[in-house]
Amino acid sequence: MDGWTPLMAGKNGVNISTQSPKGGMNNALQLASIAGHLEIVRVLIKNGAAINVTDEDGDTALSSAAEYGRTDVVAFLIEKGADRDVVSDRGWTPLLRASSNGHTEVVRALLEAGVTVNKQLPDGSGALQLAAGRGHLTVVELLLDSGALMNLVDSAGDSPLIVAARHGQTDAVKFLLEKGAAIDLASRNGWTSLLGASENGHVDVVSLLLAKGANVNKRLPNGSTALHVAASNGHLQVVKLLLEFGVPVDVVNGDGDTPLFVAAASGRASVVKLLIERGASVVLTNHSGWTAAIKAAELGHRAVVKAVLKSNTAMKVIDMQLPSGATALNVACEHGRFDVVVALVNAGADLELADSEGYTPLITAAQLGYSDIIQLLVNRGADVNVQLPSGGTALLTAVWHRRLAVVRILLDNGADIDLCGDFQNWPPLTAAYFSGFSDLVQLIYERVPDRLFN
Repeated sequence: MDGWTPLMAGKNGVNISTQSPKGGMNNALQLASIAGHLEIVRVLIKNGAAINVTDEDGDTALSSAAEYGRTDVVAFLIEKGADRDVVSDRGWTPLLRASSNGHTEVVRALLEAGVTVNKQLPDGSGALQLAAGRGHLTVVELLLDSGALMNLVDSAGDSPLIVAARHGQTDAVKFLLEKGAAIDLASRNGWTSLLGASENGHVDVVSLLLAKGANVNKRLPNGSTALHVAASNGHLQVVKLLLEFGVPVDVVNGDGDTPLFVAAASGRASVVKLLIERGASVVLTNHSGWTAAIKAAELGHRAVVKAVLKSNTAMKVIDMQLPSGATALNVACEHGRFDVVVALVNAGADLELADSEGYTPLITAAQLGYSDIIQLLVNRGADVNVQLPSGGTALLTAVWHRRLAVVRILLDNGADIDLCGDFQNWPPLTAAYFSGFSDLVQLIYERVPDRLFN
C-alpha cells in the first residue's frame, strides 16, 4: 500500500482509522482535515472513518480542522455529527482552538452549531480571553454576540479586558469597554487593565483606559501604582500620561519607594530625568532609609546617578547616609562601581565621610581590592592614613585581605607603614607575615625604613 493516498485506501477497503506510525498518532481523517482536503474527508467519512477518533493528544479531526482554520471541513464534520465540544487532553475544544488563532469563519460555524461558548482551559482561559489577548476583534464580537461572559475570569483572576490590555490590543480593549467590561476589575494578584498596560508600555491602551475613567490609584498588593510599574520598566510615554492625569509624582508603595526610586533601581535614566523635571524629590528615603541615588550607586547605574546629581537639590542628596552611615560613594566603593565613583567624586562627594563602623570609601575599597577605585580616590586627595576606631588603616585592611595591588598603590601614595591597629595592634609588615603571602611580605619589607632594623 506504499504510495497510496487516503482516498485510494478508502476505496480499497483499508482500515482508514489506523493511526499514523510516524510522529504523532494522526489518522487519515485527521491529516486530511488539517490539510483542508474536503473531498478526501468526504470519501473517508463515506467509507467508515471514525469521525471522533482522537490522536495521542486527544484531538479529533474537528479539533485539528478548527485549529488550522479549515472552515469547509469544519462545517462538513459538524454536519456529519462530529463532537462539537470535544475536549483534548490539555483542555482544548474546537472553539478554543479557533478563537485563539483568529479563525473567524470557523468560530462562526461552531457557534451556529451550538457549541458551548464559555468552556475554559485548565488555567481558566476562555475563548474570549484567548481572542482578546491576541487582538482577534471579529472573533471577540462573535463570541460576545453568542453569549460569552464579558467578565469571566481565568484561574489568575484575569478578565478578557485585563488580558487584552496587558497585550496591548487597543481595538479589543475599546470594544470590550464599549460593551460594558468592568474597567477596574482586578486579578487575584491585584492587576487591573491599567496596571497591566502600564507595566508593558502600551501607550494607546493606557490613554484609552484613562479616557474611559480607569482608576489611577489602584494598587498591587505591594502598594505599587501604575506609575510605579511604568517607571520601573522604563516606559517614558506612559509615565508622562499618568502624570498628566494627576498621579502624584512622589506616590509611595508599601516599601516607601517612590516612582523615582524604582526607576533609579532599574537604571531608567530617561524616566528619572522626567520625574525630576516634574518635581520628584531626590532626597526622599524609603522605609529602609535608601535614596534613589544610593540605590543607583549600589547597582552601578551611572547615568541615573548623574541625572540625580544634576537636580537642584544635588548637594543635599550627594552625602546623605543610610542607617548604616554609608553614603552613595561608600556604597559604590563597596560594590566596585568605578564609573559611579567617578561621577560622585566629580560632583563633590565627601571622600572622608565614614559609615557607622568608621569605614571611609578608601578603606571600603581597600578591603575589597578595587585598585582602580583606590587609585582614583588617592589621586583626588583621599586621606590614605585615616584610621578605623580599632586603629586599622586602609593599608592594614588591604594587607589582611591580601590585596597586593592595593597595598602597592597605598605605599606609593604615602601610606604610613608605622601605623598599627586592629585586634593585635600590629604594623603592616607583621600583618603581612601572618597573611602567609610572600609577595606581600616582600613588597612591604622593601618599604620598611632602615631605622626600624637598628
